[in-house]
Amino acid sequence: MKKLFCAALLAASFASAAQAEVYNFSYTFGGNGLVIDGSMNGTLHGDLLDDISDVKINFNGNAFSGTLYQAAWNEQTNNWDNTLGAVVSTNAAKNNFVFVDASEPANFHNNYFYFTNNSSIGSEVFAVSYSRGDIALDNPANAHGGWSLAVSPVPEPAGGAMLLAGLGLMGVLARRRRM
Repeated sequence: MKKLFCAALLAASFASAAQAEVYNFSYTFGGNGLVIDGSMNGTLHGDLLDDISDVKINFNGNAFSGTLYQAAWNEQTNNWDNTLGAVVSTNAAKNNFVFVDASEPANFHNNYFYFTNNSSIGSEVFAVSYSRGDIALDNPANAHGGWSLAVSPVPEPAGGAMLLAGLGLMGVLARRRRM
């Protein structure tokens, strides 16, 4: 019994380790009402999302296809720089990112989405899908609450593991009482 209890505690402690969460994002363009939305994995520290991966984007209801690369605007070179990580925030005024289907962000291919706040461009949001003919631009960025970034309401595996460990322990205790 003692071994089973220790094993359950050990499993619960590993299951509760910090891990990246899925975040949903959305931006509504002020000029034409088009919406770009999607999801990405990351870890929120304050209002900044770190360790961004697995970005999925839908523009006007159509999914961007292929691998999406990320970069940030470099104020020194006045160009996108894939050596800088994308800056994604719950605060739209801090966003500085591009997600593009090309490994060199300056060589835009078919799909890209950028949101930047800098001294050379200002606050600008731009999205395009050349294959679909969808294009939208806000300069300045929509000041009427167009940006949202929130954790996805998907239950984490850690919670499920802890629940199963607890149910297993309750079952063992109930069985032992019957004996």
